[in-house]
Amino acid sequence: MIKKIQNRVVGTKSPTFIIAEAGVNHDGEMKKALMLVDFAKKAGADAVKFQTYEPKRLLREDAEKPEYQKINVPKESQFEMLERLNFSIEDLVNVIKYGKSKGIVVFSTPYDEKSADDLEKIGVSVFKLASIEVVNHPFLKHMARKNKRVILSTGLSNEKEIDGAVSVFKKYGS
Repeated sequence: MIKKIQNRVVGTKSPTFIIAEAGVNHDGEMKKALMLVDFAKKAGADAVKFQTYEPKRLLREDAEKPEYQKINVPKESQFEMLERLNFSIEDLVNVIKYGKSKGIVVFSTPYDEKSADDLEKIGVSVFKLASIEVVNHPFLKHMARKNKRVILSTGLSNEKEIDGAVSVFKKYGS
């Protein structure tokens, strides 16, 4: 079976699939998001990845910021910062269309089930899950049932945790 992400063949006998990490570096601004797509394409990346989340599903409004964020953005709360950096699904649709016009894959990391469902509705070709999700088996089960390509980061995971994640995907259809 040939494995593809959009029109790009991926696998051990294919050239490395390079993903540019845009994350939330667009600062919530469409113009910056489109520039990040342009920079990724110019740098030779095959894809550029953003993040999709709903602040209310990620943290409490009174959640404390890490020290580095207190230094860099001292006046807004963690919640306010995530709201400012958040992109709507409609915004992401526009970025995906722009990426297609430039010949680069655009996709996103969902941080909750609703965000994953929203990404599926707009037809993303692949999901990329953060390494923190390796042990979040209910979320992995939800993702596996979508039967789509998934890139699962495994940073700081041990072999048992990775095996457990893979078994969830095998058991639930991905």
